[in-house]
Amino acid sequence: RRNSTRYPSPLSTGQKTRMAFSKALLALLAMGVPVEPKLCNVRCAAKIAALSSSAPTSSSTRGGSNSIGGQLIRRSSTRGYRTSIPGCSKSTKTATTASIEGRTGRRQRARPNTHFPLRPTDTSALIVPETNSMMKMVAGMDGEESTPYNRHLRTSRMLSRVSPRKLNGLEKQLTKASAAAYGVCFVSIAYTACLLMEAAGSLKILQKKEVEGKIARFIGLLADRLLRIFPFINIEVSGAEHIQRENTPTVWVANHVSELDLLVFLILEGRLDIGKKRPIKFLYWDKLNEYPVLSRFLRTSGMIPVSMEDTGFEVDNKYLLQSLKSMNRAMDKAIKDGFDVAILPEGRRNTDAPTLAKAFPGAFKLAKKHGAKIGFIGTHGVEEVWNVKDGFHANSKHVSVHFWNAMEISSRNQFDELFYSLLGPWASSKIDSFETPLSTSTTTSKPDNTNIER
Repeated sequence: RRNSTRYPSPLSTGQKTRMAFSKALLALLAMGVPVEPKLCNVRCAAKIAALSSSAPTSSSTRGGSNSIGGQLIRRSSTRGYRTSIPGCSKSTKTATTASIEGRTGRRQRARPNTHFPLRPTDTSALIVPETNSMMKMVAGMDGEESTPYNRHLRTSRMLSRVSPRKLNGLEKQLTKASAAAYGVCFVSIAYTACLLMEAAGSLKILQKKEVEGKIARFIGLLADRLLRIFPFINIEVSGAEHIQRENTPTVWVANHVSELDLLVFLILEGRLDIGKKRPIKFLYWDKLNEYPVLSRFLRTSGMIPVSMEDTGFEVDNKYLLQSLKSMNRAMDKAIKDGFDVAILPEGRRNTDAPTLAKAFPGAFKLAKKHGAKIGFIGTHGVEEVWNVKDGFHANSKHVSVHFWNAMEISSRNQFDELFYSLLGPWASSKIDSFETPLSTSTTTSKPDNTNIER
């Protein structure tokens, strides 16, 4: 017992690390830098808050007392110092000058170490003035944590996941068989229709944009009618009253989680007469042209290709510059010819569904260039039918789609805010509105759904 009192055991690595971190924070205080309690644990926060409550004073190294950050440290004996910190449950030993014996057997002089109390008894001791510079240091340099995408990630962790009803084994097999029959009929009829429309265009019976508009509308009607015969998915639609049916250009944006997204949009186009006055052209990855039947439909209907490297899902999209130029020209021509354009801002299928991926600004730039409104479409449950990881697994057949009123958006930040605050909660929890930090003055065309801004 005498030896353990006089020669305390060496500190562990964790204790040394915490003490070094605490000394660094105290050094920041000495330089006048405010330190926020969330940078450290409760013990260190109480100490820092207590030290920051008074102005620094001079300190001496021998005899009498020392003062660090305005807190008096009394020398109680030759074995060490003791300090009394406001808001702490008891005084705590902060430094020792006792000689300790190292592993080598030599007697060494210990350097002053800092220990902190177990818990504060006064919560006011944890209140430290916050500054913009400190908030940036806590949240990430240059306000990284304040971006709409990062706020969406935090929000998605707060929302409870809502999943559609799961299918049993027999229902899965019937769903897959129904999907196979649907696919055979759809491909056969659509391919024949495309050949006929191409022939009409070659014979100058119809102009090119007339061929594109008619085949796009026919394919939408075909997709919806066949689904009534082979119902391998059930699509529930809400917010249909917000659909823009005037002869004004609209840029449609939606979340992208599955290979079925294009088929779902074609079904909705035929069922709700979305493209009756202005048919819709979709952006697609040009690698889909490797499939003969699909490429025939994409080419005949005038869909807009974009080239990007096949980098996998671990690396961000890399678009080819020449492809982006031709894509922009094709989108401009589509708007002038009386078409709407549908863009999936995430660029590719999202492997982390229902959480959204980072959005590209192409939809906003196109809408701003032509004075068009942006219509948001949110899908829920498509990944439970077909997704990137499991393919066509048919865990469920229920898909929910919600439409928001088309809006005129004036800034890129406003577009990102609406994209994540509308589509994010819907994709995960079927919530059609969430907190949107936008005032009515920033939106020139306020949606009918007033719950969007709460």
